[in-house]
Amino acid sequence: MALHKENPIDGSTIWPVPTCGPVLILGEGYMNIRSVSVDILALLTCLSGSWSCGGNVDSSSERPRAIGAAQIETTRDATDADPVVHCSSPSAARYSDWSTPVNLGPIVNSTANEQNAQLLKDGLAIYFSSKRDGGVSDQDIYVTRRASVDSPWKPPVKLGPPVNTESADFAPNVSIDGHLLFWASNRPGGHGNADLYMSRRDDPNDDHGWGEPVNLGPKVNTGDFEQAPNYHQNAEEGGGNLYFNRGNPTLNLADLYYVAVSRDGVAHGDAVQVPGLNTTGANEQAASLRHDGKEVFFFSNRPGGEGDLDIWTSTRRNAHDAWSAPVNLGPRINTPVLDVTPNLSFDGLTMILGSNRPGGIGGNDLYVTMRSKHVNDSDDEDCAGDL
Repeated sequence: MALHKENPIDGSTIWPVPTCGPVLILGEGYMNIRSVSVDILALLTCLSGSWSCGGNVDSSSERPRAIGAAQIETTRDATDADPVVHCSSPSAARYSDWSTPVNLGPIVNSTANEQNAQLLKDGLAIYFSSKRDGGVSDQDIYVTRRASVDSPWKPPVKLGPPVNTESADFAPNVSIDGHLLFWASNRPGGHGNADLYMSRRDDPNDDHGWGEPVNLGPKVNTGDFEQAPNYHQNAEEGGGNLYFNRGNPTLNLADLYYVAVSRDGVAHGDAVQVPGLNTTGANEQAASLRHDGKEVFFFSNRPGGEGDLDIWTSTRRNAHDAWSAPVNLGPRINTPVLDVTPNLSFDGLTMILGSNRPGGIGGNDLYVTMRSKHVNDSDDEDCAGDL
């Protein structure tokens, strides 16, 4: 009986290694090796020939399995809860709990604020905003790169003009194909306090090849604050939706919105509120969707959290159904202080967040958390809440 199986997503070979989890590489000096125990059910699932189960190492290039320079295992230890089952069907896909967030270290983080980070699809670049030494404004957009998923991150580099200005430029989001950049800025010539902008580049690996910024216009931008864009690309429909938050967060008026945006970065129609995710008298900000549109993460100060601002999540059956009631990610991810700007990787297994929790470098730091996916052979992609 073969213990390996072909990945139905891209044809790559996946080998079950029940005692080893996905590999995460962190900044120098931030090693955290966790002990591992094997779930008997997961092991039997592996041996029965399923293509992915607890501890499988996915060799697919679609999976940015490493995030920085010492290894960390994200399979469950003896104190972890069972993997979350997101629907009652026996064919349900299952995820492990998120691992304890780990600081990305002093190469990526500084004594200033870092947040709004995005791990690009290939796992070789992180775009984020920061007010570190050398910044020309309140905030600038930076990128850090590495040679491979097993290499350390290089020192972050400012994008420079025309993306960064003497005004605040922050909350970057790059499209899956790497050709579009969306971000927020309060530069002159906008419609309000902070507007959303878009830029294009021909070479998806040229971080200094971004073209002249384009304001997304009055159907998206208003006299209020528009921030934290997240472009959810839809291959079937040839375009996508841009998610963002609108409203003044200091007045608890920030809500999540979305608008249809083409592959050329052109907004079509008016932006509307995201049904089911917003609450009255609280902020909902920085929505990040999984690539299939069935799961979303955002941060909020709504009641029921662990602290001031927490990360919440919601799921749905498909991209056209209603969102479930949002659920707090709990004390492993959230703290009594600020836990903000979650951003999910393309494969849905890595999330980068900002936090000013104790033990950081200074201000808001970037942290990373991971989870693993367990799927049996009859995985039902239409199961309610299936992730």
